[in-house]
Amino acid sequence: MDYSLHQDSETGILTAVVTGEWSAQQDEELLRRIIAIDMQGRSKVLLLDLRQLSADFSVSYIYHRAQFLEKKRQQVEIPSFRAALIYDGTNPKVRQAYEFFETTAINRGLPYRVFADIEQARQWLMKA
Repeated sequence: MDYSLHQDSETGILTAVVTGEWSAQQDEELLRRIIAIDMQGRSKVLLLDLRQLSADFSVSYIYHRAQFLEKKRQQVEIPSFRAALIYDGTNPKVRQAYEFFETTAINRGLPYRVFADIEQARQWLMKA
C-alpha cells in the first residue's frame, strides 16, 4: 500500500491518495500522519481517495474500524477533521462496505461520509 498527502493551498483540503494492496502497517502510519496534521491545526477537511486501494474488509473489521476512529478522535483535544472517503463505485460489494462504514461512523457521531463521486465529496467538504 502506498499513499501520498497533499494540501491544496486554495481550498485547504488535505488529500490522501491511497493505492495498492491494503496493509495494516501502512494504514496505521497514514492515520498517525493525518492525526499529527490535525493536532497542528493546519487542515480541517480531509479527502481520502481510496479508489485505487485493493482491500476486502469484513463487516466486523469495518465496524471495529469506526469504533477505533471514534476513540482516536476522542484523544485529540479539539478534533477538527471532516473526512470524505472516495471509493470505486463500480463494484456493488465495495459500495456496500463503504456505505456500512458511513452508517457506523454517523451512528458514532463522526463527521465522515463516503462518496463514489469526487466532486460531490469536495462540495460536501467545502460546506464545513
